[in-house]
Amino acid sequence: MLVKVIQQHTSDYQNPISFKRLERVWVGQQDDEFPGWYWTTTADGNQGWAPEQLLQLKRSKTSMDEELLKTGEFQVADILAASALAAKPAAPTTLTPAAAPKASTKTATTEAIALADYSAHELDIDPGETLTVYKELNQWYWCSNQAGVHGWVPAMCVERI
Repeated sequence: MLVKVIQQHTSDYQNPISFKRLERVWVGQQDDEFPGWYWTTTADGNQGWAPEQLLQLKRSKTSMDEELLKTGEFQVADILAASALAAKPAAPTTLTPAAAPKASTKTATTEAIALADYSAHELDIDPGETLTVYKELNQWYWCSNQAGVHGWVPAMCVERI
């Protein structure tokens, strides 16, 4: 799908996070502006936003297990809420110092496994540019510009051609 940029977007993140499939990460709060994106910390301490669709949260034995058995479904937000209520300490407190994530105001404390390779790289875009969209996740597009550079842009900044 081709889109035209209608609103400028400049990334706030000079060192975007990235992770590989099956890599261990830690997940914190959900983004208030873009639901479905969670503050995530990688093993090297880098932090940024990642989509819930690419994260499989590790669960402790809580009432969440019973709910999953009943419905067969759960959401990242439900697991994070259940984790906060669990008596067991969060996973990062049990890690060796070299693997523990850095502290953050958006504390990432629930351990997860990455389901796919991911980069949080965002494209800086200006009105009038044409982009090719490859996928959409939670109100963001993964796309490329005319120079062939790939990255994320907010869907609200573009319109279909």
